[in-house]
Amino acid sequence: MDLQAQFPRFMTAASNIWTHGYLGLDVAHLSLAILVFVLFFAMRERLAGLILSGIRHWLVRNNAGRVKEIVDALAAPISFAPVVCGAILAVECLHPTGRVADLADKVSNTLATILVFWCFVALVKPMNFLFNSFEKTLTPAIVSWIVRGIRLGLILCGLVTVLESWGIKVGPIIAGVGVFGVAIALGAKDMFSNLIGGLVVLAEGRYQIGDWVEIEGVTEGTIAEIGFRSTTILRPDKSPVYVPNGKLSDAVVTNHSANPLRRIFWTINLANDTTTEQLRVICRELQRYLDESPEFVKPPEASAFVRVDAFTDTAIKVILYCFTRSRDSEKWLAVNAALSNKVTDVVSHAGAAFASEIPYVVGGSLRFPERSQPKESDLQHVIPDSESDDEDELHI
Repeated sequence: MDLQAQFPRFMTAASNIWTHGYLGLDVAHLSLAILVFVLFFAMRERLAGLILSGIRHWLVRNNAGRVKEIVDALAAPISFAPVVCGAILAVECLHPTGRVADLADKVSNTLATILVFWCFVALVKPMNFLFNSFEKTLTPAIVSWIVRGIRLGLILCGLVTVLESWGIKVGPIIAGVGVFGVAIALGAKDMFSNLIGGLVVLAEGRYQIGDWVEIEGVTEGTIAEIGFRSTTILRPDKSPVYVPNGKLSDAVVTNHSANPLRRIFWTINLANDTTTEQLRVICRELQRYLDESPEFVKPPEASAFVRVDAFTDTAIKVILYCFTRSRDSEKWLAVNAALSNKVTDVVSHAGAAFASEIPYVVGGSLRFPERSQPKESDLQHVIPDSESDDEDELHI
């Protein structure tokens, strides 16, 4: 085989491939396009940093508020911007024609649309201060729903724009979905029930974000978020509980934050061998603690007393009744813990003990702890608790 004769043929074939390439794209332009895209992709973080720095300086120069929040919100979409620019420039380097050019234009338009609407959606959260003026007439939760609706609307507009750029008509799709509307409604009835329940709760203003509520038979905690489908409640241990709005709209909810006072109503069970003097000391010391502690409301604004209530077969019952202004859940728990410790210390220092309601067996017979007979002077009436409907009972 004559190599000198074959070499010109090889060079001609290579030249044809380099010149004509594939699908009308020559290898030279294709290589340049790949190089441009790889270069922009590799430098995306540096380029995004320069863009964000320029945005930050422009916001500061124009005395814009919430500069850090805006820049942080735009960090993710701006980091995508160099990739979009690289893709568009790479397409320009290809000089495509025919169907390839049409496909390249659609891809470029899609990437640009995603970038623009991503920036809009990201800016909604740091710009929500524009809606603060509406909180005077609307609740913060409703304003939060409006902001979420704007974000969802922008996402849907972006999706429609992308579909339209690919020649897909959205109108017929919506009309087609209407045919299955009944089936969708039946399948999503729980979702619509929760949505309507959330609207009812917001319209009635039962509670707001940050309120401490108690849902009968469900949970107790602080309202963290009121969503479209469910409400998030943080229990005292910070564990989130997600309660469907449909269930909340029909539930019995106690909003402790709506009441400036929170009642403490405890029943303290003392052993039956507690003497009259010990009872007097316990009641006197606990009453002094309620009168001197700044955590508790003083009469005549609200009642605060410790009284002997009843004598049973298993215990001498002493009630402790007072009010506190601690509406925050953590502070409320701290006040309760301090009061519990005080009760334990006072009973211990008085030489008394808490009652045990567990029966014991003597000689094969079941017996309860014996109780001492009280004097008539030891029995004191209980003041009716008419100040509040908010009740906490602790049986010690």
